[in-house]
Amino acid sequence: MSSDRKANMVVRRVGTMLLLRQNAETATAEEWANLLKMLVAVRGDLPKLKIMVRTDGGGPTPEQRRSLEEALAGTPARVAVVSDHLKVRFVTSTIALFQKDLRSFMVKELPDAYEHLSMLDSERRQAEKALKEMEAELAPRASARS
Repeated sequence: MSSDRKANMVVRRVGTMLLLRQNAETATAEEWANLLKMLVAVRGDLPKLKIMVRTDGGGPTPEQRRSLEEALAGTPARVAVVSDHLKVRFVTSTIALFQKDLRSFMVKELPDAYEHLSMLDSERRQAEKALKEMEAELAPRASARS
């Protein structure tokens, strides 16, 4: 991705954490393909990884959810999705059909999300710092849709 183009979704591995930060838009095909490649590459480590998704309302399309299920190939992962948007909570519930240790949290429940992932205090600080940096890479909301 060129440096002048802002992203809809940014993914970063930080130690034993996999962090995903998304704006209110759907990930581009390129962003989604990169996420899937990363997940396939770390699939053996997924049960040990702490996966945090922080989104302003964007989420995967039905086709992206199918490709996610294929990429994970039944590998369990502990995931916390943090968003105040109802659409995200619905989408999360559909992914939870094939990822049983996935839970969604409102932003005010962030400490509960950290607890779900069994994050140490040092990991929480690392996650907060990384997510803030990742947020700066996101494109602003393209429209006033809710």
